[in-house]
Amino acid sequence: MVLVEGMAAGLPVLVSDEVGLAVDIQESGAGIVVKAEPTAVTQEWSRLTGDADLRAQMGSKGRRLVEERFSAEVVLQQMHELFRSVSGTR
Repeated sequence: MVLVEGMAAGLPVLVSDEVGLAVDIQESGAGIVVKAEPTAVTQEWSRLTGDADLRAQMGSKGRRLVEERFSAEVVLQQMHELFRSVSGTR
């Protein structure tokens, strides 16, 4: 939830490639995905903290990702479709 909350607030994220949302974050450009190794994390953290434009771009893309995947409307629609599929109704 912390990642989703951060992205919803327009913040870029730095995550390891073992995080469940890593592929979505990478594909959307919402943040940086690294191997869970101190050197890689340190290097990318320095790049991220040193580039205000990059942070702004990633933050904007992260907010968009959250709106597209985790907004109340989207989640409610997914739940509705799930309930219809398990109940056998159309």
